[in-house]
Amino acid sequence: MKRAVLITAMFLGAGAAVAAPAPVEDIAGGSSDDRLARIERIVKSRQQSDLEMQRRLDTLQQEVLDLRGLTEQQNYQIEQMQQRQRQLYDELANASSKASAAPAAVAATSTPLLQRPMPPQAV
Repeated sequence: MKRAVLITAMFLGAGAAVAAPAPVEDIAGGSSDDRLARIERIVKSRQQSDLEMQRRLDTLQQEVLDLRGLTEQQNYQIEQMQQRQRQLYDELANASSKASAAPAAVAATSTPLLQRPMPPQAV
């Protein structure tokens, strides 16, 4: 019976030791004011980095908008140049066809003049 009481006492003692709260130690080695100041510095640093990142993002968005505008301007200018080039090709083709048609017309009109009978000449 003594043995049962001893074993029970050991279990109860061990249970009390396990249930006891762990001692709290400050790992950072400072007071709560120091920890609060450190946390505030961390939060401020993150806010500054977030603000800087937002500024960069805004700058990049503006650059993208500027580049899109520039691209649209260049596309418009390219379309205008292509349209002008087509007009020049059409004008060149018309001038070429008129030039090739003109010698044929001149030859056709000059041939009948050569084939007319000569009027009698007075002697």
